[in-house]
Amino acid sequence: DGAVRDASALALARLGIGEELDRFVEALSDEDPMVRAKAARDLGEVASPAVTARLKPLAEDPSYHVRAAVMESLGATEDVVAIPELSTGMEDQNELVRSKAVAALGRIPSPSVLPFLEKALKSPNATIELLATAGLARRGKQVDLNLAQRSLSQSDVDTRVLAVEVLDAVGSERTVEILEFALEDNEMRVRVRTAAALVRLLQKKKPAKTGKEGRP
Repeated sequence: DGAVRDASALALARLGIGEELDRFVEALSDEDPMVRAKAARDLGEVASPAVTARLKPLAEDPSYHVRAAVMESLGATEDVVAIPELSTGMEDQNELVRSKAVAALGRIPSPSVLPFLEKALKSPNATIELLATAGLARRGKQVDLNLAQRSLSQSDVDTRVLAVEVLDAVGSERTVEILEFALEDNEMRVRVRTAAALVRLLQKKKPAKTGKEGRP
């Protein structure tokens, strides 16, 4: 089965086994852009500086499918050396690539990404604005919850899920109230994500248990 072979090869690549890693790297040069895009997505699961270096040149691939996959995978590496390519991706002519670039920047744990996320807040695209808001919220930055609240009423399911992720990242008293509204969503994926967020937020509010002497 092809899927099983690919999964096995990817598992070996994660372990740094050269031949399997080379197989995915070789596919980055394939004539078919869909093959290159798949290879780029797969390599995002391999946490390695060598992988980041291989992916970076494809940030300028002629196919937007490939560029989008590269943005996503560079974000998965959480490697600060990918910031230049991701910041360039924010200006891509393709909306999907721009969205993936902003989402990826939001995953990199470095203060260097903050100016880019703050810039993305001004995007006329609501999804990009939400992605930037989520990235800033994960870093404890104060964000405007109005967009997330409005997005819970949008028809697009992915937008509603993203709004829940923003609210989860903020984790304030007000977000709990807003999330309770999302529990009534007609899409199970939204309800499940909302329930998980509420459980996490409510657990944070519980006082720590103490022993007989009042020590935690």
